[in-house]
Amino acid sequence: MALLRKALIALVAIGALLRPMPAQAETLADFLIAGMPNEHRAEAQTLAICVLAEAGASRLDHAGILHVLQRRAAKLTERSGRYVSTPEMARRYCRIFRDPPKHRAFLLGFKWNQPATNQYDKAWTAAQLSVVLFMLKVDYDPCDGLAMHWGSHADSKKARPKHTVQVFCGPTRNLFWSGPRRSSNI
Repeated sequence: MALLRKALIALVAIGALLRPMPAQAETLADFLIAGMPNEHRAEAQTLAICVLAEAGASRLDHAGILHVLQRRAAKLTERSGRYVSTPEMARRYCRIFRDPPKHRAFLLGFKWNQPATNQYDKAWTAAQLSVVLFMLKVDYDPCDGLAMHWGSHADSKKARPKHTVQVFCGPTRNLFWSGPRRSSNI
């Protein structure tokens, strides 16, 4: 499996080399996304803003959140009969898009090809890398496919999702939950 992942990364990197490079490919994420079709770049930006707002620079949280969004999108697609993408689910589920806190609303202005020029620079780069690895399907789900919800420790004290149990996803900043019999509910 590790060899397959390395080969996939190498193929994407070769594809990126064959395409015209962006004016500034300052990060690995910029380099890797250069090999992706243009329509995926807006999706990547949406996902990166979501994980940045929800988890800061924690790549383990990023992976867990991205996989939860993917599972929720697939479940909603199945239930509604209408395709729901992972970025669309991010716009529905991540607070930054629904009700941005005043102190974080500036994150909505982050652009993929523009580095953050404040204390979020390293976190933005980490979020971008997490999203690219997710989109290339070379990351892993730290929750082993069990989580359907996430939230901060503060969220767990006030509004934990109903009929859920906490799922261990490693040393994450956020908590992750799954319902024992009802985890398919959106």
